[in-house]
Amino acid sequence: MDSIGLLAAWVGIISFLVMPAMAGAAHFVTPRLRKYWARTSPARARRRIGKLYEGLEMAERPQTAYVADLVTLYGSMILNLVAAAAVVVISIQILDLGPALLASTLPFSIDAKLLTRFTGFFLLALSYVFVFRLTWLATRIQNKTVPRKPGYSQKALQEIAELGAKYDLTSKQAVGAGVME
Repeated sequence: MDSIGLLAAWVGIISFLVMPAMAGAAHFVTPRLRKYWARTSPARARRRIGKLYEGLEMAERPQTAYVADLVTLYGSMILNLVAAAAVVVISIQILDLGPALLASTLPFSIDAKLLTRFTGFFLLALSYVFVFRLTWLATRIQNKTVPRKPGYSQKALQEIAELGAKYDLTSKQAVGAGVME
């Protein structure tokens, strides 16, 4: 077997297994990064304040749309996890058994090194697609659930006040006018 293909496959498998830690890190880092990014310019502050006002309005919306969105996001996450696990299992089988099976069944010779290398790099690339997709879905779920949490309105109003004081943005109309520009 080809060691480069096997190395790429194992890096893909390990990255898939580390994915929950990446999603957790994204969960904790994203709010702080948003606050920092909004403080870097007045235009970003206006956009962030607009998003905070949207979150405040989202907290007052009916529960049916919120629940439907969460069910859709969690369903998509489960489908991605199942597909990622299936790809890992199939790729391991191909890496382990593929060259021997093809050599015994095909009338012509196939390069086992090429097959193993291709499968390993394919698994590596596909595992990162799944890792980033699952991390993105976790961030989307966070964006949906955070405005529904009990202390969100106080934190959002405090952040709006801090950004408004820093850039002299005093009213929702001024922020709305800045977003439209």
